[in-house]
Amino acid sequence: MSIVSLNNSANTSASSNAIAASPSALEAAAEQFEALFLQQVLKQMRKAGDVLAADNPMRSRELDTMRDFYDGMLADTLASKRQTGIADLLVQQLSGKANQLDTLDEASETARAAALPERSSASMDSLRSTWQRSVDSLANVWNKGSTGFKALVDSVIKQESAGQVDAVSPKGALGIMQLMPDTARQMAQELGVNFNLGRLTRDADYNKQLGSAFLSKLLERYDGEQALAVAAYNAGPARVDEWLERHGDPRIGDISVSAWVRQIPFKETREYTSKILADLGQSASLKQDQAAASVLPLIPGQERFKSAPIPVALTQRTDK
Repeated sequence: MSIVSLNNSANTSASSNAIAASPSALEAAAEQFEALFLQQVLKQMRKAGDVLAADNPMRSRELDTMRDFYDGMLADTLASKRQTGIADLLVQQLSGKANQLDTLDEASETARAAALPERSSASMDSLRSTWQRSVDSLANVWNKGSTGFKALVDSVIKQESAGQVDAVSPKGALGIMQLMPDTARQMAQELGVNFNLGRLTRDADYNKQLGSAFLSKLLERYDGEQALAVAAYNAGPARVDEWLERHGDPRIGDISVSAWVRQIPFKETREYTSKILADLGQSASLKQDQAAASVLPLIPGQERFKSAPIPVALTQRTDK
């Protein structure tokens, strides 16, 4: 992982004396260094993550640019709030030293190295350990978010079409994610891919790419609240906005999520949303059970629990 170096031209005796005389300037420099580091961490994670694979539904030039801008803002925010402890550690280590910028550049070089040099001091070991904890923490959050979205997409597919590639609803929704043609066309345009109506019922990956993009857009619209995004996927965001106005918003504590779902006036949307939320909960519980079972011995003569597939019938749909 490469870390953006601080400007070596600033590493002069005058600059060092100025920063030594101003603790606030040292803190600002440390925060900037932390922000640069976090931005590089995020950039490397974006490269390696599944979400930036070639077939990812959210991959587009425009979204990549927006994501880079967001990562920069996120890194600045985390650094300003001292979320990782890197800036605090730098200030603690460099306070009172005349050659602060020299030491800060040394820290940058240490972070750039693949392996920690044997001659590194104890303070550099502590700094490196702090950075590694930050990387691990951010990676765990990233992986959990990616896994959660994939599980949501799979559950939507199960409820929409039970995985039937050529499914067509009475309302004209197409393919495994039951996309209306206008919605699919809009998502293709936003993702920068060619729109082909026939592929929606022939190419499962193509349908999933556009459907996942639409679902992700709804999640962003509703601040990550799955119940609202799922209901909007089925009944349309305009209706969900109307229901939020009428029954209250679970995002701000007006009403609980379960109570809001029970207030959905459309029976199909209400049952659809409930099934997906229940399915996501069961999937999480099943993964925990499987993890526990993998480390426990079997009782002689007893078979491991096997989950039975839940059949899903495709009924009438509301407009999206």
